[in-house]
Amino acid sequence: MAVRNPLHADQVLRHSLEKELDQWCFQQLGISKHASLEALRTPKEAALPHVPAVGQDVVIQGSRRRPELNGLRAEVLDDSVDKAGRVTIRVFRPGDLNREGKGSRRMQIRAAHLASRRSAPSLSTAGASAAYVGSQAPASRP
Repeated sequence: MAVRNPLHADQVLRHSLEKELDQWCFQQLGISKHASLEALRTPKEAALPHVPAVGQDVVIQGSRRRPELNGLRAEVLDDSVDKAGRVTIRVFRPGDLNREGKGSRRMQIRAAHLASRRSAPSLSTAGASAAYVGSQAPASRP
């Protein structure tokens, strides 16, 4: 009769349960069982947003922290991206059509919130019509 070692039996059971759990987790996550765990643990690097060229006219869009900047015209001053993904721009006030810098403000904003003026929708007519509609008094009802 063979003598059975309870410690060894426990180790074998734990090992088979770990393998079974790993297989179930991989199946739930849709991962190949041959994928290395180190590759799964390291986060994938996000793709860098398109950085406009220096001097390019852009429109700010999608800023949640500073929504008042959305729709404003800007010019890229420096195309180097910092650790937070920001570039340096000059933001022009809405009525400033020339590039003299009067009424403009230099600031940094995330490159993902900048769109080329050619690809961005025209916001000047929408803003003007909204201002016009807002200035009209509502019709009084009898």
